[in-house]
Amino acid sequence: MSWRTRLRQEPALVDMNQWPVIDAASLPAKHRKGFLTRQRIVASALKHQSCTEAAQKFGYSKGYVNQLMNRCLGGDLNAPAELTRGLIPHARLAPPTRHQPLPELDSPGGAAGAFTDLLDQLPKVKAGLDESIEADYRRLRESERLTAAGLHQTFLRLLAEANWPATRYPFTHASRAKESVRRYLVQRRVELQTSRRGNFRVTEQEASIDDYRALATVQIDEHLMHLQTNLAVQFNDEVIELRLNRCTLMLAVDVATQCILGFELHPTRAPNQDDLLSLFDRCLTPQTIPVIQTPGFEALAGPALPTEMTPFWPLTFGTVQFDNAWIHHSNVVEAFLADSVCGTLAFGVPATPKARWLVEHVFDYLERKLGHRFDSTTGSHPKDAKRESPKSAKKVPALSFQSLVEAIYLQIGRYNTTPMPDLAGQRPLEAFQRHLRQHWIRWPQGGTARGWQPFCSTVTLPVHRPAKEQRLPFVHFCYARYSGDGLLSLSPDDTRIAIDYDRRDIRTLQARTLQGRPLGTLNGPKTWRRFAHSQATRCWLRQQRREATYAEADPITGYFLAWRDKHKHTARDAAELLSLYLEITANGQPWLAAGEHAKAAMSAKSLEESPQQPNPHRAYRWSPIPHADPRR
Repeated sequence: MSWRTRLRQEPALVDMNQWPVIDAASLPAKHRKGFLTRQRIVASALKHQSCTEAAQKFGYSKGYVNQLMNRCLGGDLNAPAELTRGLIPHARLAPPTRHQPLPELDSPGGAAGAFTDLLDQLPKVKAGLDESIEADYRRLRESERLTAAGLHQTFLRLLAEANWPATRYPFTHASRAKESVRRYLVQRRVELQTSRRGNFRVTEQEASIDDYRALATVQIDEHLMHLQTNLAVQFNDEVIELRLNRCTLMLAVDVATQCILGFELHPTRAPNQDDLLSLFDRCLTPQTIPVIQTPGFEALAGPALPTEMTPFWPLTFGTVQFDNAWIHHSNVVEAFLADSVCGTLAFGVPATPKARWLVEHVFDYLERKLGHRFDSTTGSHPKDAKRESPKSAKKVPALSFQSLVEAIYLQIGRYNTTPMPDLAGQRPLEAFQRHLRQHWIRWPQGGTARGWQPFCSTVTLPVHRPAKEQRLPFVHFCYARYSGDGLLSLSPDDTRIAIDYDRRDIRTLQARTLQGRPLGTLNGPKTWRRFAHSQATRCWLRQQRREATYAEADPITGYFLAWRDKHKHTARDAAELLSLYLEITANGQPWLAAGEHAKAAMSAKSLEESPQQPNPHRAYRWSPIPHADPRR
């Protein structure tokens, strides 16, 4: 049937707006120009109903235009026209048909369509290949785990059993139809998957996303971002600009609604278990919408994370999917998720990131939208284009750590508020809210009054009563002695007590007997009570920065003074500095004392001062310019 006959039967096809749309950007670059030119030729021929005028207008022959029109609108009378698909250059519209006999050694020829013709001549060989592919697809016990090379060996064995001449195709070619067998394997697997999907009856309930529940499964992982940021440190009137190389992004994603529950950006390459607990705290406790301080950044119209919603719903975790990183196997992490939250920990098989495909997809999204837009710290070779240029490497990066935190927050907010096709056009945050309002979800004991405390830990310690020294009883905890008046009320038989403490601030401990009787507060040494610090920080200072603990002032001030006197500051030093600063300034106190003022600060009066009222006589002040955590 010619294209004119098709138009008489279907006059609506004269309008190209009725044709299927194929985006030219989806085609290979070498075919885009030809595709657009063919569109113009066909549009002109349809407008004037003449191939002559279109040929004269574009400089082609009349026969070429007529052939192009028949390619798009001609064909079988009972089959639909190819339409737009016929405009794609070199697109094969019909399956290949071989008209020549199969190649022989004495009469060689091309192999186009030879494999299909061979299977048509040998139905038993085709049946044997199909049987092997179907057995592998159904995972039968007696079937092999089929590969393209294994199927090719089966193909050659079936030809030998059929007494196929060794002088005929495929033995006339060196590959012996290896690529044709591989393509046949791929084609048959796709057909089997399609047929299996079509056997199921898709009902409204099966097609709905309501089969899954929010918070039933949560995927958590860490990702190292290979980009560089800057940090500014001020000592009196001197401003020191530092370079930060790489940082670790920690994410928690709900599987059912694809909603990002929270994130934590750590300035070092190796976060610890306390950083993971901080991620739990941001995902399960209410948070305020941050104020964006970076110029040029536009704040979101509403909340970006579920913990910023009002009213706040009590949240908990069901099954938490981890990889096998050591921080995921930490005792405090497992105790919080298993004992406090009553969740299930699922550790994946090593080297299988596809098991946590959703969180890996979010990492890829954030890298494409944000991380890869900056110069990378890695590359295939020293002169890789994606690396920072040698000229720019001599200067501090323009991106500050504060701006990176805000950019990640805004990008996550856009992800949570963008309609997703997998959610039937819903936004992840909307789907999460709908699940909380309308479906049965995990509800923590205590309801809205329940508050999670991931940083609260308990340990049992022995009580030391020195007989020769005239001093109060004490306990040893994290390289320091803790004592209090409550220990005097212990009987001689009470040799051990229970200690409750906050892992973020171990300046004081809450003591109780093993029977539960409270013993009050135990205070640590005054040298460690100047700034709030975590258990991990004290262990790190004792093990890695022991010289700072012998400073005249408190150990944290001694660390900063030792850092100031250091001749050269590396990116690792800057990461340690920022990590410690974010920890000790959780209450908004960026002031550090040194020298005689530090000794005076250790008095009881200075210890009782509010962190928001710094001593005006302190000699040194330290703070990034500017820095404020947008999620607090």
